[in-house]
Amino acid sequence: MDQVTEDIVRIGGLEFRGGEGFDGFYIAPDGLIGWDDSPDVRFDTIDRDNGDGEHDVPVYYGARVLTVSGFCYADSSEKLGYYRDRLIGLLANNMRVDVTLHGVTTFGQGAMAAASKFQVDIAGRRAMYQFSRRFRDPCKYGDLNTSETVSGDDRGTIRHYGNTWASSELTITGSDAAGYIIVGPSGRRIDVNVPLTAGVPHTFDTGTGMLRVGGSVRYGALGRVDLWRTAPGKTTAYGVGGTGSTTRIVARTRDTYI
Repeated sequence: MDQVTEDIVRIGGLEFRGGEGFDGFYIAPDGLIGWDDSPDVRFDTIDRDNGDGEHDVPVYYGARVLTVSGFCYADSSEKLGYYRDRLIGLLANNMRVDVTLHGVTTFGQGAMAAASKFQVDIAGRRAMYQFSRRFRDPCKYGDLNTSETVSGDDRGTIRHYGNTWASSELTITGSDAAGYIIVGPSGRRIDVNVPLTAGVPHTFDTGTGMLRVGGSVRYGALGRVDLWRTAPGKTTAYGVGGTGSTTRIVARTRDTYI
């Protein structure tokens, strides 16, 4: 039989593992809810005035909610109290949460979704806990894929190994006083109208349209902007144009899941 991989949740230095133990936090058999599931959906309904059914309307995912529950073990009341304080204090913050399921680790940025619970059921030895995190971005993110670096008339290829559309961060380096054009798939393009200076890279997010120059957001620097994302199981061609041969571009894309 195949070996069953262990479920693990990591947040702010705390680790919650499947099964039971003698020290630390453990996840109950049914204590990990919301990460494998699809997020809730939201949409408006518009009835057909002169016919059966409804009109087609856009359907969107809502926020993802993860609930983790189980037992915390310790060898003293003081240690149990220490674990309680770490858990309750930590969960007040908006933090990255890493979850390992089916041997794959993905992550998201989550905040409190409900009051956290920590209730001692065996004095000085064990407590039941539960906490929930709300992820306003319902996507889960995995490994980072870095494409080849290209320039001039060459074109690179963007790909990822998730199950939904993924945006890319493009990094442009080189020198061009007149700006440049980011070339995307199917005739899409982004016109960058600010100088590119050696040693001060530009980064552009193909999902949000955010341009950063030397790490700082630059507004009013773009002309034509055609955004794109890369579909699961597909590839996207990209490149840079309207510039000198010293300008280079590279794409970084995380495996993206829903």
